[in-house]
Amino acid sequence: MKRGRIVAIAAVAILVPAGAGFLAGRTVPQPVEVAQIACGLPKQTVSFSLPAPLFNPAHASPEPGAAHRVPVWLGPFRHQGTSDVVKLRFSADARGDAPTVSRVNDVIHLPVQVGDPEDPPRRILLHCRNDVVAHVQYVSSGGRTTDFPVVRTMVAEGAGGAGEDSYHAAK
Repeated sequence: MKRGRIVAIAAVAILVPAGAGFLAGRTVPQPVEVAQIACGLPKQTVSFSLPAPLFNPAHASPEPGAAHRVPVWLGPFRHQGTSDVVKLRFSADARGDAPTVSRVNDVIHLPVQVGDPEDPPRRILLHCRNDVVAHVQYVSSGGRTTDFPVVRTMVAEGAGGAGEDSYHAAK
């Protein structure tokens, strides 16, 4: 019995300082909210969260230049107030400085790196028009917005050849 107490006290004496040292100076990153802005009435939003490190190039990968090699998928989900079913694919293939984002079939290809790396997105709004997701808006912590019309294509941005046929998701 006495031997068990000694082992338990020794374990606590080792684990508590180790755990405190591991957690010291660490902060929990804010999640990124993705919100659907419904078509028609009633206006409502449905939101869910993504891990913030996805949008922080410094924390995405331990190897320089290797960040975001594996895309993050979200969905499928039905956009509120429509029959439109979409999947979101976040990857470095989609450029954050492009004027639009691509939609191939039911997949919307969204950028991970948008604007200032020191002011990452905190909200991503999916806007609907004519019963489809037609516009994506990134809102940073500092309130800066980046807008992307959704363009239907046969091949996603950065994944296909030139001359691909495309058109806006909703006119």
